[in-house]
Amino acid sequence: MSSRALLEEIRAKPLPEHVAIIMDGNGRWAKARGLPRTEGHRQGAKTVERIARFVAQEKLFPYLTVFAFSTENWDRPKKELDFLFFIFENFAREHLEELVQNGVRLRILGDISPFPESLREALEAAVEKTRGGKTLVSALAAISASPTFSSLRPPIPNSISRKPFGPISPRRISFWLSAIFRAGRATSAG
Repeated sequence: MSSRALLEEIRAKPLPEHVAIIMDGNGRWAKARGLPRTEGHRQGAKTVERIARFVAQEKLFPYLTVFAFSTENWDRPKKELDFLFFIFENFAREHLEELVQNGVRLRILGDISPFPESLREALEAAVEKTRGGKTLVSALAAISASPTFSSLRPPIPNSISRKPFGPISPRRISFWLSAIFRAGRATSAG
């Protein structure tokens, strides 16, 4: 089946409004292949770039969230952290024009204040320069200083994980993240 035929088949079915990617396992992927962990992070970033580009160009769905950094990441060796920060900053600087041309609006979820100053500046500049994007809202989730979603506005109610609402489902998470994006209040940086 050609990629065009596959794309037509995908479009023939209902598509989600919001898709999230959790960046996990890149270091393990590299280690299993005898490569340095940093190569796993590099390949993971390239994969996300290809996905985001494809989604934006084909206008498959309006929201893409990439969970790229969490509190657990601070436990990594400094060299690995520096490499992750390099990847984020390089993306924000090197792909900015492409994001603008593809109509992508970059948002930041979470607290980026602990990040190096040059990275914060690059991300904040990218958020500002992509503010007018209407094709795809792409969020870099950096839940770095607060391990919960408490930094998001409007807040996700704690009650959704308890009865009578039942456990958190992907549909419920998508609903709340979409509501946050629509409200335009992902963070002060977004």
